[in-house]
Amino acid sequence: MGLAVPLLLAFAAVARSTGAVAAALLPGLIWAAMFGSTLLRTPPGGPSDLAVGTVNVGG
Repeated sequence: MGLAVPLLLAFAAVARSTGAVAAALLPGLIWAAMFGSTLLRTPPGGPSDLAVGTVNVGG
């Protein structure tokens, strides 16, 4: 469903209609509000709270 928004924006730009652009941006903004945080989430293996300490007792 999110892939249809750029297509709608392209058709609105070709038609040069400000109403069509506004109508195409509305579902795009709603889609971005719903799924944008998922796309901007940090990948696995990011920062963590784990700290490791070692002692060299053989030296």
